[in-house]
Amino acid sequence: MTEMPEVQTASHKDRSTGLVVFGILEILIGVLAALLAPMTLLGLIASARVEDAAGTASAARMMIPGIAFYILLAIFFIWVGIGSIKARRWARAVMLIVSWLWLLAGVLGMVMWIGMMPQFFQHLSQAGVPESPNILTVITLIVGVVMAVIYLILPGIFVLFYRMKSVKQTCEARDPVERWTDRCPLPVLALVIIMLYGGISMLMVVPFGAMPFFGTVLVGVPAIVLILVLAVVMLVAARLCYRMDPVGWWVSAAIAVVGMVSMAVTFTRMDIVEFYERMGITGQQLEAIKAYETFTGASMILWSVIPLAAYLVFLLYLRRYFKPAVSG
Repeated sequence: MTEMPEVQTASHKDRSTGLVVFGILEILIGVLAALLAPMTLLGLIASARVEDAAGTASAARMMIPGIAFYILLAIFFIWVGIGSIKARRWARAVMLIVSWLWLLAGVLGMVMWIGMMPQFFQHLSQAGVPESPNILTVITLIVGVVMAVIYLILPGIFVLFYRMKSVKQTCEARDPVERWTDRCPLPVLALVIIMLYGGISMLMVVPFGAMPFFGTVLVGVPAIVLILVLAVVMLVAARLCYRMDPVGWWVSAAIAVVGMVSMAVTFTRMDIVEFYERMGITGQQLEAIKAYETFTGASMILWSVIPLAAYLVFLLYLRRYFKPAVSG
């Protein structure tokens, strides 16, 4: 590794060392994600030995998107980690945005975990774990600490570091060239990243071959066509939002509104178990879902609609940045 020049200026504290430390941490997270991909594949192979053909196909539909997610996660964290070590402006901006999104999703995840705890303990009891208060307390503490680290502490630390003014100034001093993240405000860049993530996520669910649609579940070719259309629309919207084109904002808002209505109608008519059954999920995966009553009825509508509603509020805040072009 080449030696990094010190930023000699009295206007701010040099955070080059911190950028290297956090960059290394991000690379380690990427390496861990890369290791989880083959572990998930091994889990798929193991399930094939104990389940029938239908159960194996169901497990594959569940695990293949997970494997793809871990691979993309590994690429992202290694990429942004190298950028942080080099004190690139884009790395600081991207990591700050992703850390905020990670933290907000983590808060929601922790709330869901708290709601699932009674069913979790019941599931442990059915699996043969002794109902000793001490054992349950230890398990709760271990799971709670691990989840808090992953969902709250890690993203919180990243947010606190990358939002520091001195970190921003260090990156600007060491990387004085305009980067792609400088061409639109950070809140708009957050929307771009959300739409990119949404489009890529759509592509990763193609193996399911199923899609909720206003009270029913499309399967087969119609579902795949809808998934691909949504993926393309989201990726195009990301590009338009990056250019701060009002069309991109309207498309993003329309996707959120239609998605929220579709989810509300769907989970009014069916619970999560029926939803997954219609998607062709069977075997151990379906039994694991049935164990948690948190994902049934009105609660599923709540978990589906609240994030979309919060996203709409965020879009309303961003409206100020999307102004129609003034013709000459």
